[in-house]
Amino acid sequence: MPRGLIYMGASAGSYLTCPTIETSTWKREHNRYGVTNFTALNLVPFLLFVHYRPEHQELVRERIKHASHPVKILTDEQALLVEGNDVALIGTDPEVVGENL
Repeated sequence: MPRGLIYMGASAGSYLTCPTIETSTWKREHNRYGVTNFTALNLVPFLLFVHYRPEHQELVRERIKHASHPVKILTDEQALLVEGNDVALIGTDPEVVGENL
């Protein structure tokens, strides 16, 4: 991440920090209006799956196998603080780890 950059993204804004926004399409099929390039800002070296709830477990378990980058999963009670190469989970919910789903 460039030095001195502060970016705060919530919900869809979180996806923009990733290399791609591919995980934003996992929950339901959207009309993509012909868009085929899902490239994002690439500020972090992982993808995010936000608004995770237990009913998403099977969906995420299957989709994560085919993701283009590692995936970090966040509930509505969580956030990530990224400073350089350090990534800290903030929130009260326990961490959801894709490999353990």
